[in-house]
Amino acid sequence: MSEAQSAPISIIFTNELKDHLEAQRVLYSKGVLAKLDKVVAFLLFGFGVYCVVFVGLHWWTIIWFPLAVAEWFDLLSLSQWRTKIEFRRNPKFREEYHLTFSLQNIHFKTASLDSTLQWTHYERVIESPDLFLLMYGKGLYTLIPKRCFKSNEEINAFRALVSQTIGT
Repeated sequence: MSEAQSAPISIIFTNELKDHLEAQRVLYSKGVLAKLDKVVAFLLFGFGVYCVVFVGLHWWTIIWFPLAVAEWFDLLSLSQWRTKIEFRRNPKFREEYHLTFSLQNIHFKTASLDSTLQWTHYERVIESPDLFLLMYGKGLYTLIPKRCFKSNEEINAFRALVSQTIGT
């Protein structure tokens, strides 16, 4: 690793609701519930067809079709509402985050916290177009928005550092 790549990477950001909603979407899409929701959507659609064929066109036989579409696109989930409520209730999300990533560890500082984490705390990383999720358990993560990096080169340096310390 070159000297430029081994230099610590420092970022500063304030949490935004859109980042946490994106994190939930990313985790949902990688989980078993996403597949199960597709099966349920097919069952709802099939039940709608059955009702229309054997009972006829009534409001309660047609309602299954929009429900199937809503289930297919995960519009019936309450997780988005839960994320919004938790975001607004949690005072730690209003603090400014100062993170410094080095080959040895991660220095994490806010108004209420000053901590150093070892890379071994994390099991894997998930990357989306807008953020990195450093995973440390089932559904537990440290959210790193890409918007807080100064350049694409810094994002690539962070990606290389994470690849070296956590893996993919």
